[in-house]
Amino acid sequence: MRVYYDRDADVNLIKGKKVLIVGYGSQGHAHAMNLRDSGVKDVRIALKAGSATIKKAEGAGFTVMTPAEGAKWADIVMMLTPDELQSDIYNADLAGNMKQGAALAFAHGLNVHFNLLTPRADLPGVGRNLQEHPGISVSAMLRPEARLKGTTRRHIHLGLRYSSGVGDDPNDMFLMAAAKSAWHPLGERIATFIAWINKPASRGSVVLERQGTRLKPVANFQFLAEASDRARLKGAVRLMARLVATDPLARHLIAPAPSSYGGWAKKLGLKTFRNYALTATASLMLDAIPALRESFAREFVGGGRLIDELVADDAALEAHLVAKSFGQWHPCGTCKMGAASDRDAVISPADARVHGIGGLRVVDASLMPSVPRANLNIPTIMVAEKMADAIKRSR
Repeated sequence: MRVYYDRDADVNLIKGKKVLIVGYGSQGHAHAMNLRDSGVKDVRIALKAGSATIKKAEGAGFTVMTPAEGAKWADIVMMLTPDELQSDIYNADLAGNMKQGAALAFAHGLNVHFNLLTPRADLPGVGRNLQEHPGISVSAMLRPEARLKGTTRRHIHLGLRYSSGVGDDPNDMFLMAAAKSAWHPLGERIATFIAWINKPASRGSVVLERQGTRLKPVANFQFLAEASDRARLKGAVRLMARLVATDPLARHLIAPAPSSYGGWAKKLGLKTFRNYALTATASLMLDAIPALRESFAREFVGGGRLIDELVADDAALEAHLVAKSFGQWHPCGTCKMGAASDRDAVISPADARVHGIGGLRVVDASLMPSVPRANLNIPTIMVAEKMADAIKRSR
């Protein structure tokens, strides 16, 4: 048996951490005092509301919190209550509140050994690595002779894969054209180019936030957090501006303007009688008074400017992209597959098992380490078929 001495420990590793001591009996009191005397500057005590020990801990100069509050705050949680209480405290107050990556320690581990308490798996990659295809659009009013006139539903009429020249990834961009921008009458009168980054450098995350008594997922895509992504999408807007200015297109378009999938455009995307009536009325006015089309494009589509005005101001263009870029419904990556030795990996590439957790697999787009240069539907089907075969072989 190996014996550890003071020389084997580096107290500097814990001095800058927030340490929570759960319980303030003989062990909790001793641990808290010892840590503080050893130079750990932020030691707090967790006690149930109304505990008779609160005054004793506060009298010793410690800040007292409830276990749930302390779990949200702490980097290290030391469980020092009587064994028969630990399971209830952990399940009710600690499990749902401890930060990702926080450490849970015990003076003795009877509850863990006898499976009365199951600490969550240490998988810091869960929720990280969120990826999407951030995009932006340019729209213009269509002259009557160029409209589809109800002959087809809205879909991609033309696609272009190309390389931005920013970084080393080839085919890192995609651009599509649609001569019908939405299902309603107004959509039939607007054409749109949409460009997006097929291989973004930016990464976001999904976290659980407590809202009242419930935990809810909150996604933060961090679109264009990396400068290379901003540069690529700026290049895409300038490309779309050049395209709409070419003679074959310009003769059919009125007032090309920067656009985005948000605001009134998103609200009108919902198929309702009210939205149909609103867009039909607006369309009749625009057809009856052609002079209104440019003002409509500038104010309602472009937010007060046309595309040539935006691309002439680099700072305004970047601000527009940061504020208005949108996803293409291609989120993935938050449970990426990889070797168990990879701290950010969550899923085994061999059989989709979650590292360190029995009886649990993840088979969907979240296991993709990197977003494909395409829609996710076919890659996700491929992943599902491969993992289904692996599961069958393992039985």
